[in-house]
Amino acid sequence: MIGKIYRIGIAVNKLDEAIRRFSKVFDLSVAERRVNEAQAVEWAWLPSDVIVELIQATAPESKVSQFLKKRGEGLFLIGIEVSDLEAAMKELKERNVELVFDAPRPFPGGRKHNFIHPKSLHGVLVELVEPARSEQSSGTNQV
Repeated sequence: MIGKIYRIGIAVNKLDEAIRRFSKVFDLSVAERRVNEAQAVEWAWLPSDVIVELIQATAPESKVSQFLKKRGEGLFLIGIEVSDLEAAMKELKERNVELVFDAPRPFPGGRKHNFIHPKSLHGVLVELVEPARSEQSSGTNQV
């Protein structure tokens, strides 16, 4: 069920500052930057072999804001590719693993995703990402 690590999400207090630091230390460039109003976050993707995603809260009630208050800056999520998200979700439910959503959600680039609740994995939020059809057929991991 588990594929390669797709992205590593890092919660940060100041996105621009974090972008400068990660760019300098790892010689990475921002490939995409967006605001997700539904989740009250702004994020930037810095791709390498995996995507380094820097995530800043845009509202005090967001999950990222709550995370930062409780734990401070740091690892927020690990994204893992799965070839068939619905089959993976079914298998996880059969193993009594709690998922965040009942159904897959859309994800940038035509992908679908869902999350394993941190309660099920010792406090680690794990994202399951199904590549877009074009990525599945070509084997690429495009941003």
